[in-house]
Amino acid sequence: MPGVALADLAQLLILSASVFAWSLPAVMSPGPVLIATVADSSKRGFLTGPLITLGHGLAEVPLILLLALGLGLVMSLKTVQAVVGLLGGGFLLIISLDFLRFARRASLNMKADERGARLLRYGPVAAGALTSVSSPFFLIWWIGTGSPLTLEALQLAGWLGILVFIPSHLVADLLWYSGVAFAVGRGRRLMSDRVFRIILAGCGLFLVYKSLEYLAAGYAAAVGLP
Repeated sequence: MPGVALADLAQLLILSASVFAWSLPAVMSPGPVLIATVADSSKRGFLTGPLITLGHGLAEVPLILLLALGLGLVMSLKTVQAVVGLLGGGFLLIISLDFLRFARRASLNMKADERGARLLRYGPVAAGALTSVSSPFFLIWWIGTGSPLTLEALQLAGWLGILVFIPSHLVADLLWYSGVAFAVGRGRRLMSDRVFRIILAGCGLFLVYKSLEYLAAGYAAAVGLP
């Protein structure tokens, strides 16, 4: 029926918007991926953004498929929810506070000798993949946020939901890293250090909120254990 089809389409659009919104703070997190993007953009310009995103996607898509194939079902266990909520929330709180400290001194002229930038000797695609898996925030986000979102996509529309989930998440990566690459490549006329710091600080505050939410959920799960 057309009404059902339109309702399903609306649900998929809502899912896509939700995945995009939840992905942005993770994408903007300071770390080796961002450093590699800034360092490579000074010589390659805008092209660095799509290439870094491609490498990042090569690391993430297999993980999404693993979650969809059953790894994410483990998250339904109360014990796992308690451990992930308390430990993941605690680690995320530490990372969030470090995020805010980083935001105060962040610059689009980050040093090229940082860990993320050193991996650029393998090329931006390889650097995008390697810097992704080497970031502590990567695993924490996928355990705490990515896994529930993947399950939501599956419950909503099966594998069609996953086909919506993947590009919705990767578009957030593409827009942020390409925007940073473009700003650096064009001499930072698009984004000043001040704007860069404000954006990062906003994401840091959001992550502090999410870490407290994870801790509260973990505590609730732990209290509910038999």
